[in-house]
Parts: sequence; C-alpha cells; structure tokens
Amino acid sequence: MRRALRENALCALLALAGCATLAWLGLYGFTWSDYEVETQPSLEALVHAHLDRFLTLAPVYGGSLIERAPFALLPGLWGGGALSPSPACSPPR
Repeated sequence: MRRALRENALCALLALAGCATLAWLGLYGFTWSDYEVETQPSLEALVHAHLDRFLTLAPVYGGSLIERAPFALLPGLWGGGALSPSPACSPPR
C-alpha cells in the first residue's frame, strides 16, 4: 500500500493542483467565459423583445436562453443592471 501511495503521489498532487486551478479560474469572474461573445447579444435582443434578432444571434443552445429570460428581466423592475443583486441583498441606505 505504501509503495502505491509513493508511486502515485506526484500524479495525484499534480491532478489536485490542476483541479484547484480550474476551479479558481471558473469562479474568478467573467474573464474565462465566452458569455459576452456568444450569449449576451442574443439574450439582450430577447430582453428587448426583438425575437427575430434573438433567433438570428442565438447559439445552438438558444432554447435554454428562453428559459432564463424571465430571470434576466427581473433586475429591470427595480432599475438594476445585468449584475444587480436582488433588493433583499442590497444594503440599507
């Protein structure tokens, strides 16, 4: 058992470091996503009720954007932007 641990320790450590790096990059922000290029134009067209433009710009998985549209419209109810938190999360003024 100890021999197997010794032989595989380096590979396991490198795999763990790689997983941790990918997790950090995924949670870091919008830097490592293709949202701005692939999804944002079509979702904005849908939010502004331009259905023909949405269908033209939609990626292959455009159907999932239709499911997300109501949640994209919610921040507009209180004058928020794309990154607005819900009113319950906002600090008191």
